[in-house]
Amino acid sequence: METHGDLFDAQRLAYRFALFRHATFPSVAEQYDQDFDWFVLVSIELPANHRAELAALLTTRPRTHLVILKPGTRFWRSSWLRAEGSINEPALATTSLDDDDALPRTFMGDLHRAIDDNPHCLMEKSPFIFGFKAPLQWDLNLQESTPLGTVARWHRRWRDGESYPLFCGLTLFVPNARYDLCVLGVEHVSSEAVFAPTFSPSNKLQRNGMWLLRAAAAGAGGDWRQWRPETNFQALDDLCPAPLVINHAYNVQAERRDEPKPGAAVVSGPDTFPDINFNWDELIAFVQHHSDNTVAYPAHEPLGDPLGLG
Repeated sequence: METHGDLFDAQRLAYRFALFRHATFPSVAEQYDQDFDWFVLVSIELPANHRAELAALLTTRPRTHLVILKPGTRFWRSSWLRAEGSINEPALATTSLDDDDALPRTFMGDLHRAIDDNPHCLMEKSPFIFGFKAPLQWDLNLQESTPLGTVARWHRRWRDGESYPLFCGLTLFVPNARYDLCVLGVEHVSSEAVFAPTFSPSNKLQRNGMWLLRAAAAGAGGDWRQWRPETNFQALDDLCPAPLVINHAYNVQAERRDEPKPGAAVVSGPDTFPDINFNWDELIAFVQHHSDNTVAYPAHEPLGDPLGLG
């Protein structure tokens, strides 16, 4: 995995850890349904003081694991997850979440019901993906007219105008342990389209995601040529309240914060996000204090941030 020195800038790490502590962490730790393991992945290059601070926070929730990604780690596999969490169940659902985004408090319960109610998840040789296409996004563009920023539905689309699944809340369900693959092997933009037998990847990430999914199926005795988007993918937007993507100056794609978004509204307070648990006062105090001191970082490889604090 490629690393970038500025990802470990002290100011950047402090900012992102504050978002994790006051938004991401409470949104997961206070899920109504707590029957899940949480794995927080960080780079081996994360400074020791930040690693210690993160580890101390994670001890406050049971079944939460800090995983140090060493060079050569095959993070797209599920075998390391099963070993780290002592997971023995044959079926496995893995969900992706950035360290500056948040899930609605009913997410885990809603996901469990979606899996139980979906007949295709009972098939022994077929994987399934759940994803959100219309999450909320909170732009921390704090100005006099928008002191708490603005909120809008997700705005980016395929070239034909169709929405695509996001990384936030993306879930891969595999029916048995022979599928040695977790959600980190899935490219989120193509995670619905990849189930079409005629799918043609347009970049390296999509090609790798397609190859990993099909290779895992072959190892489990499945046939990817039988897959279809309508039978192997389900949008969660009508089954669960929207998750939250936070756009800020320390995003890997910092320009998202200032892109025009249809239907954007002024954030009025925690009541703007009634389905998500925050440490609202602490989060706002930190963000407002640092709003004049942030700098935008250049875009990096997509795996620069999805795997934890750095």
